[in-house]
Amino acid sequence: MENINDTGVSLSVSVQSIDEPTSPNNDTYNFLQFEDLYKNGDFIKAKARFSTDLLISIKNEEPDDFYESYTLSTYNKYYADYGIASGEWLNDLLTQNLNNVAIVCGILKILSFVEFSKLQSFARTMLMICIFQYEKHPDVEIAEQIIKCIEKWNDKAFINTLQKMNCEIGFIDLYKDLVLEQLQLL
Repeated sequence: MENINDTGVSLSVSVQSIDEPTSPNNDTYNFLQFEDLYKNGDFIKAKARFSTDLLISIKNEEPDDFYESYTLSTYNKYYADYGIASGEWLNDLLTQNLNNVAIVCGILKILSFVEFSKLQSFARTMLMICIFQYEKHPDVEIAEQIIKCIEKWNDKAFINTLQKMNCEIGFIDLYKDLVLEQLQLL
């Protein structure tokens, strides 16, 4: 279905029956719900709240217990409410903050803890953006989070990506090699 909104932008989405529940595990939007949110500006407001809430939680995050973190629960709340759009917002947040190591690492942590299938289309792109940024401006924290992300996804499709990643820091290079060995055993 195609619809032209009041800004002249063409919206093309899959339509579900109103009675069919929206599942956050697929890319099908409940068109009527998102069209209404977009028309009255709530969608844009939700994206702004998402960015603000996530940036605040990343900046205040305790590094030791991310699995039980406020940042992860904040992201999951927005994912439950807005589905795959939250992945798009996360991608925007990453590209706007590439020079901030803490935010990049926080987003990589989210990616590593969110079920890969939920964000597959965005996760690969965001990971590659982080790798390119790391190649331009090496940082031990970013390198470690990139490798952790690949390790937690446990997908051998990332073997080649990890092999090409240049790690000049001894313990990070060893960690990368360990993860490569694990992936090659899959």
